[in-house]
Amino acid sequence: MTSTKGIIVAMLAVSLMVSQVQADVSLTAQDWLDECEASDGTKYCVTYLSGVHDTLLTLEAMHVIHQLYCPGHIRISELRIVAMDYIRLHPEHASQMIPIVFIKAWAEKWPCVGGLE
Repeated sequence: MTSTKGIIVAMLAVSLMVSQVQADVSLTAQDWLDECEASDGTKYCVTYLSGVHDTLLTLEAMHVIHQLYCPGHIRISELRIVAMDYIRLHPEHASQMIPIVFIKAWAEKWPCVGGLE
């Protein structure tokens, strides 16, 4: 079972790296926000965010990482609004990698009671 986990984690990591390289290595949270605010950027905005969220949930389920935020049942639209608002309110984080800023935003909005779960 451990071998299977390792293979899956490696596949996820490679997939994330390849998609990041293909998209543009220099993409920042501000780039993502700008794309989301563009009239035709909703699909990209939601797709990118869903990919990050799903990857984190998968890594949590496999016990590779601890739960980083605890929203309970949540809609993707709520995750998107929280991330967009966080970037607007914290411009000092706008130049950071998109997934890092998502985690900061979601952990601030939905902290796990008693620390990481």
